[in-house]
Amino acid sequence: MTTELYIEWKVRATLPIGAPDYRGKSRLFGVQTGKSFIHSIGGNLKSSLQPSVLVPTSIFYDLICSDATRLGFRGKKLPFELHLAEAANDVRVNLVLHLYGSRLLMLTVRLEPFNLNIDSPDLASLRDLKNHASLLGLTKAVLRLMVGGGHPTSVEASEPKLFPCSATLSGSSQVPDDIAVSILARHKAVNRSVVEAVLKKNQIHQVDSNSLLIDRQGILFRVDTNSDIRESLRRFRRACNAFELVVAIESLIRDRELNSLTDEQRSSVEELILRPDSMLAFSTTARYTWKLLLAEFSVPEVFATESARRALGKPSRLERYSWLFGIVAAVVAILGFAWAIWIYFVPNDSGVAKDQGRQATQGSGNTVIQGPNNTIVTPPQTANPSQLVTKGARQEGNNADGKVAP
Repeated sequence: MTTELYIEWKVRATLPIGAPDYRGKSRLFGVQTGKSFIHSIGGNLKSSLQPSVLVPTSIFYDLICSDATRLGFRGKKLPFELHLAEAANDVRVNLVLHLYGSRLLMLTVRLEPFNLNIDSPDLASLRDLKNHASLLGLTKAVLRLMVGGGHPTSVEASEPKLFPCSATLSGSSQVPDDIAVSILARHKAVNRSVVEAVLKKNQIHQVDSNSLLIDRQGILFRVDTNSDIRESLRRFRRACNAFELVVAIESLIRDRELNSLTDEQRSSVEELILRPDSMLAFSTTARYTWKLLLAEFSVPEVFATESARRALGKPSRLERYSWLFGIVAAVVAILGFAWAIWIYFVPNDSGVAKDQGRQATQGSGNTVIQGPNNTIVTPPQTANPSQLVTKGARQEGNNADGKVAP
């Protein structure tokens, strides 16, 4: 029985500090809003946390062309074509680049649906991007190009984290539960308790004969060919987009990159984490899928921890303006020191005169000096010192014979 495969990889990478900010137009990318991406998650979701959709320019294609050709891709623009050994025909490969904040990149490597040329495909191997050297090589070439802004650089982005998302249409030969869980968990053999746990946590969002399994490792969707395939694949795409958004939110919080968002976007992050029922009110399936993804990545716990850290580290109003108080205190100290120097070195005549008191001459010739606490009367002074001698001699003579000297 022929198996039709839909597969894509969500690749998370963080651009280093100093890399170009691609939120504005650059030589490598044009920028579009991610409104349609958010809307595709379902539930009539309206969120300000929309990624910047990076659209490659001709310069991007000129620079990536040599790497793409070397890796076996054909074509001058996306989607490229690539030969896969497991595919009956050449596969078309597309790349979708979403930027969250200034540095978090979610790159989707998407293969257009193709038929497998083997009856019993090794889905676990097919889902591992590391087993596709050309696809992984192209992914890393794009990251290098973005880090340098199109210029050679020795700096690299963070090691990309890979999340496979796949859907299989295989008619009656549906993948058994234990093998499906093994593929999803990326373990060759899992015990029955693990299988039951994965099936149980995914039971709440199952709505028909299809089987949508979600785990923090990725997504595995087993499509029943007797169901509405078109609607089933739309559901698969909604789940993949929700997966990307949750991974982006968890990464922004964990890497402390929330400050690169606007206030409105940060508020939207909080709403998506704490109030998903109101944010996804119009789709029960989308709401249950979203809650499962939040739980898988422990987003509420990570958000609570980061909120507590930010609250403890947030300065009070007094602390925020302490620098101003320091400046005022320094200015006052300098002025006080300058005033002390002025008082010490510059005489104050008015003050001295006030301390000396008032001076007046009486009619008898005595001089009266009146200060704040006492009054001093001094004998009259003569202008000619010789008069003092004459008056003194006369007085002595008078004292000697009792007569008054002429």
